[in-house]
Amino acid sequence: VTTPSKRDTRKLESKVSEIVARINGRFGSLAFEPVLNYNRHLDRDEYYALLSVADVGLITSLRDGMNTTSHEFVVCQKKSGNAGVLILSEFAGTAGSFGGAMLVNPWDYTVSH
Repeated sequence: VTTPSKRDTRKLESKVSEIVARINGRFGSLAFEPVLNYNRHLDRDEYYALLSVADVGLITSLRDGMNTTSHEFVVCQKKSGNAGVLILSEFAGTAGSFGGAMLVNPWDYTVSH
């Protein structure tokens, strides 16, 4: 789920849609879509419900202060009994708070196998 930006981000939204389509085309089927992408505002209850059932929390900010999304993901996962994976930018203000999070550099485009 992405929140629509106040700025014009059509180029970025188009790139995200292309990536989602490529992943779904490679790993999905007529009956299964591995990535569901929603670009819209959510009410708080719907947001927490999605965090509770998510398999992955992917927060890859390039620059961040104290964004609480990673904390909200962890709390919702614990309350629901899920064991989703948190992938967090090493540039996020909360990066040092989660020993179990997988830290990534969002500027690193190399793919390791």
